[in-house]
Order: sequence, then C-alpha cells, then structure tokens
Amino acid sequence: MRNWLLLFGLMLVLSSKAQFNATPLVKGFGQVLEVPSVDYGIDPKLHYKLVIDVMQSPNPDSVNEGLLNGARIMNLHAAAGVSPKKMQVVFVLHNVAAFTLINNEAYKKKYGKDNPNLPLIKAIQDAGVRVTICGQTMQRRGIARESLLPNVQVGLSALTTISTLQQQGYTILKSPSQ
Repeated sequence: MRNWLLLFGLMLVLSSKAQFNATPLVKGFGQVLEVPSVDYGIDPKLHYKLVIDVMQSPNPDSVNEGLLNGARIMNLHAAAGVSPKKMQVVFVLHNVAAFTLINNEAYKKKYGKDNPNLPLIKAIQDAGVRVTICGQTMQRRGIARESLLPNVQVGLSALTTISTLQQQGYTILKSPSQ
C-alpha cells in the first residue's frame, strides 16, 4: 500500500510539472509551458523589438489566434527573464483580422454576438503593447474610426507600418494562420 501511495504521489508531482503554464506578462492569455532544459533560449539582456503581423481571424465566435500567439510570444520572453522594459511590441492587424479591433456594439452589428477578443486586447494593452490597425483595410471594409476600441492606433497601411517599424529595428513575426 505504501508503495502505491509513493507511486501515486510521484505521478502527481510529475504531472503537475508537465502541466505548468504561466501568463507572466499578458495576464490570463498566451499560456507558456516550462521547458526545464533548452539548448537555444532567450537572452534576457537583449532588447526585443517585435511586430506581430495579424491578418486572419477565421472564427468570429472565438478569440483571434494571432493575438493569442502574440501574447504567448510576449509571455515566453517574460518567463525567460526578459523585463517588460526590454520589450517593445506592436501588433499590426489588417485584412479580416481588423474586425477584431472594433468595439462590442459594432461587433454585435456585424456578427450578432459579443466581441470575444475584448479581454485579450485589454490584457495586451495593459502589458504596454501598441495595437495598430491598417487604414487601407478600414477604408476597404467600411470600419469607422469611431467603432475602434480605445487606444487602437491607425496606420496608413499595414505594409507601411510594418516597413517603417522594420527600418527602426523591429523583427516581424507573422501570426501562425497566415
């Protein structure tokens, strides 16, 4: 009996380690797993300038995967010891992903449901991230500036925003569904 209890306790400890997840910077979103031994990690002494390029939003019923992936990238850096002061992150949304950035009233009008992205966008902005929408997408898709969420910046286009940031030393990361 004692051996079974010992085995059960060991299994419990091991499974809790495997299930570890954290959201150290973007609270509640973009969970990361602990990897005990890596050969290629993140240097916490470096300054990271990242542009997260998000253009897809395949399901209006769920949170945008590109935003979640961006939150995960930020949390990976934070979990590896990179200070938020050493991270400059800009999300650039365009194409159908732009509708992710409209307020709840406009989202309900378009999709007939609440915008599931609101808590994630707030958490991203609370982490000090700039969120930008493509002005060309806004014009083409009829998105009024008044319908945007608070603190969303408008760029001339996604292309010019990204190319300008690239000239300023930012690394471009595409969201996974592109």
